[in-house]
Parts: sequence; structure tokens; C-alpha cells
Amino acid sequence: EENKTVLAEFNSLLKEKSSCETTDEKMTINESLISKLDEIASKVKDDGLRRTYKLQAYGFLKENKKVAEGQLDF
Repeated sequence: EENKTVLAEFNSLLKEKSSCETTDEKMTINESLISKLDEIASKVKDDGLRRTYKLQAYGFLKENKKVAEGQLDF
């Protein structure tokens, strides 16, 4: 319940990511998504759920790394 606003912001960023045209824009959105997921994870009391959010953030981080290394195009 206390994460409703942050979750809404997260969903908005996901929608925004799908309409980005450049890799720089998508990488910036990924960084914002990671930040939101970290914020949510810091408030979650359930350890399993907290790890799920952290894993999701890691996925966005890994995606950015692959793009930066030229291994992945958005």
C-alpha cells in the first residue's frame, strides 16, 4: 500500500521506455527504473518479494551493460 505512488511511477517509466527511440533514452529510463525498484525494495518487509525487486533491477542494469558494450540493441 505504501508503495502505490512509486509503483505507479515505475509503470509510467515502463510505458515511456517502450516509446523511446534512442538507446541513450532507454538507458536513462532503465536507470530510473532501477532507482524506483531500489526504492520499493527498501520498503518491502517480505524478504522474497524484496529479492524479486532487486533481481528485476539487476535485469535492467545488465541490459544497460550489454547495450554499453555493444552486445544488445534496443
